[in-house]
Amino acid sequence: MYFRLLNWLSELLLETDDGIELEFDLDGPHHIRVMLRSPSGEKEWERYGRVATVVTAICEFTPDPTILSVFESLAAGVVPEASPSPESSLWADYFEANGRRLLPADLFPKHASLFVDEVRTELGTSIKQVVEVLRWRMGAWTPHDPFHAGFHDAEWSLDGTLWHVLPAYTLFRIGPSAVVGLSREEFSELTQMLTDRQTEPVGHVLFREAWDSRLRNSRSALVIGVAALEIGLKECIADLVPAAEWLAMNAPTPPVVKMLRKYLPTLPVRLGFDGKALIPPKLLKVLDEGVELRNQVAHSGNGELTFLLLEEVLLAVRDVLWLLDYYRGREWAINYVSETTKEMLFPPHRTATKGTRVARSGE
Repeated sequence: MYFRLLNWLSELLLETDDGIELEFDLDGPHHIRVMLRSPSGEKEWERYGRVATVVTAICEFTPDPTILSVFESLAAGVVPEASPSPESSLWADYFEANGRRLLPADLFPKHASLFVDEVRTELGTSIKQVVEVLRWRMGAWTPHDPFHAGFHDAEWSLDGTLWHVLPAYTLFRIGPSAVVGLSREEFSELTQMLTDRQTEPVGHVLFREAWDSRLRNSRSALVIGVAALEIGLKECIADLVPAAEWLAMNAPTPPVVKMLRKYLPTLPVRLGFDGKALIPPKLLKVLDEGVELRNQVAHSGNGELTFLLLEEVLLAVRDVLWLLDYYRGREWAINYVSETTKEMLFPPHRTATKGTRVARSGE
């Protein structure tokens, strides 16, 4: 049997060298292919928007005979055995539409509904993995949850040709994004990252959550943002000094800004500035203020937190996370650091690691 799940990222424009669909093959218990493309034609432009990316995951499952028989009954236009509501008029509507109408999950046999939920989850997780690695590698400024909400484009097929709508048991949510221009080389690198089972660092994931929360709940955004910084630094230490991983992840550590100021420059970085990991003093000053405010909020619920200061702190966190990626050997990460921070990192006397190309405004 075949299953597929479609979703889209509104406000994400995917630009490839050849203007073609991208396809990624993912390892796992089932062979899952995830494809990304831009909408085409008036009908799709009307549905998704002209600035969007359509994402589809497709896989082949071999369900046990009791589950397979449910789908074979549906294909034959027969209500499956063990349906909790076999007399419902919705069955007639479903069969009249040749399986192209949404079937409520409470009409589906329970064991088949649980199977459908597993399928949706696996396909949704695969889409999420590809999109998260894509936006991380390409520095796409997207919300924590970039997917469009409220869709029912999950389908099944016995032969991979004739498709029917899956019952609505759970939904994989979707929302807005950014513009991503993807070269052949970057596509190749993304493919290798997925093959190596790389995932977006937790620090970046938490930062997106903090950034999304800044308009709704500034205190939560501050707490999550500082946590993103702390976890990002621990991830960096564990990567560069494997022997220190347990201490970094489990033992109490000094204040994060003190570690950035005193400990980070001593680490054996893979890329650096004059051979060292540096955080500009102005960033450290902003982060000091942010951590102090976080402590006030966490301990008393108070703190003089303005919107502008919150954004300044969060943007400083974002720059440091990209710098930590760079120090761990991801050369491309430096391109996503803000221009202001780049100017502080690149005075005339300082050089980056040989071979590093830093993109600046206007290039």
